Amino acid sequence: MDADPSNMEVKIGLAQIKIEQSNMKEAKDLINSAMSLSNEEIPPLLRYLKAYVLAESQEHNYSEAIAELDLIPESMQTTKYLTLKAKCMVKNYDVQGGIAIAIGITNSEPDNVEALLALAEGYLYQDNLEEANAQVVKAEFAADKNDVPEASLLKAKIAERREEYEEAERLYNEYIMKLPNQSRPYFEYGRFLKLRNRNQEAVDTYKNIIKMFPGTEVADNAQLEISSMN
Repeated sequence: MDADPSNMEVKIGLAQIKIEQSNMKEAKDLINSAMSLSNEEIPPLLRYLKAYVLAESQEHNYSEAIAELDLIPESMQTTKYLTLKAKCMVKNYDVQGGIAIAIGITNSEPDNVEALLALAEGYLYQDNLEEANAQVVKAEFAADKNDVPEASLLKAKIAERREEYEEAERLYNEYIMKLPNQSRPYFEYGRFLKLRNRNQEAVDTYKNIIKMFPGTEVADNAQLEISSMN
C-alpha cells in the first residue's frame, strides 16, 4: 500500500486481513479509505466488508450493516451477502425477517452451510431449540468432513439454554480449538463464565484476549469486561 496508496484492491485485501486479525478499527479505516477512492459504483465486496465490520465491531451496529447491504444492487446480491443480512436482521430483532431470508436461500441451496447456520441462529433467538439444533446438524452434514466452527458455538448456546452447562463448556472450548487465533471464541467463553459467576476464570480469559490482541478494539472491550467485574 505504501507503493501505491490509491490502489483500492490493496486496501480491500488489507481490510480482509485486519478482519481476520479481529482488528475492526483498522479494517474500518481501510474500507472507508477504499470507498473514498471510488469514482463509480462502490464494489459490492467493499459494501459487504463494511457491513461485516459494522456488525462485528464493538458497537454491533446491525441496522447500519443492513442498510449498507441494501445498497448492493439486487442483480449483484449473492447468497453470501444475503446470509450476512439474515444474521444482522435476526440480531436486530427482526427475527422472522432474517429467518425468511435464510429459508429462501436454503430452499434453492439446501446444502448452503452459512444459510443453515443463519437459520439455526434465528430459531435460537425464538427459543426453538429443537429446530435450531436440527439446522446445525444439517449444516455439519452439508459441510461433510470440514470443520464448522460456528456450529460448535451454536451447539454450545443451545446446551446453555437447556442448562446443560458441562456440555456447553465442552463445546465452547471446542469452538476455541477450532479458531484459536480469533477473538470471538474467547469472548463467548468469557461471557459464559461470567454468567456462571465464575468471575476469576472470566477475568483470566479476558486478560488472555488483551495479551493475544494488544492495541486492538477487542482488547479494549476485554478490559471493559474486566472492569465490570471489579
